[in-house]
Amino acid sequence: MKLRPLNLAGAMGAIVALSACGATSEPVIIAPEELNVFSDISTSGASDDPRALSRLTGAITEEMGQMMTGDTVRLHLIGDASLGNILDARTLPTGVDRPMENMGNMAVQELERLVEASTSDGSDTSTSILQALNRAAPECGTRGGLLIYSDGLEVSAEANFESALALGQKLSLPALEADSLRGCRIRWLGLGEVRTNPATQREEILSMAQLRQLKQVWQATLEGAGVAPEDITFE
Repeated sequence: MKLRPLNLAGAMGAIVALSACGATSEPVIIAPEELNVFSDISTSGASDDPRALSRLTGAITEEMGQMMTGDTVRLHLIGDASLGNILDARTLPTGVDRPMENMGNMAVQELERLVEASTSDGSDTSTSILQALNRAAPECGTRGGLLIYSDGLEVSAEANFESALALGQKLSLPALEADSLRGCRIRWLGLGEVRTNPATQREEILSMAQLRQLKQVWQATLEGAGVAPEDITFE
C-alpha cells in the first residue's frame, strides 16, 4: 500500500498559487517537502538483494508521483550506529534535470554509492533503526513521508531483537524522541524479511507469532513518536 495520493499539481521550487477569491488576493506559498528513504545495510536483512532493490526503486518512484517538482528525496542508511557519525543524509532535489519518473533509479544508485563510501565492509551486524530515525529528524508535511526498507530487527545498544527472538523473549524498545514523527506517514517495506542469521550464517524465517510481535512493537514505537495509526503501513 503506498502513501495516500494527494491532488496537487507540480511546479518548480516553491509554488505561488492565487486564491480563488481573485487575482488581488494574497498568494499562498506552498513550500518544498521531502521524502525520507531509509535503507538497511546490515547483514540480517535482504535489502541488497536485486529483487529488494527493484522493489525499493519501484516504491520510491510511486512515492515521487505524489511529490512536486522542487521537493527533495533524503537518503539514510540503517546499520551500525557509528555510521551516523560519519555520513550525513544525501539529498536529491527534483527539477528539470531530475524528472520524477527517474528518481527511483537515481535514489537507489545514490544509496549504493553511500554504502560504498561508508566504513562498513558489508559485514555490519548492527541495525540501529532507532538511531537512524532520531538522527534524521524529518520534517513531515502533506506530501512527503518516510519510506523504510528494513527487516526491523533492531540490534544495537538499545535492544537486541535477534537474541530476544532466539530466546523466546518479549520484544521491547525505548521510546523515540517525543513527537519527533508527528504528522509523518510511514511506509515500511521488508519487515521480518530476514536473510541470514549472522551467528549461524543460515537463512531464517520468522514465525507468524514472531512477525506479529515485531510489527506490534514497531507500530507502538512509531505511534509513541506521534504517527497516527492510519498513517503506518507495513508491506
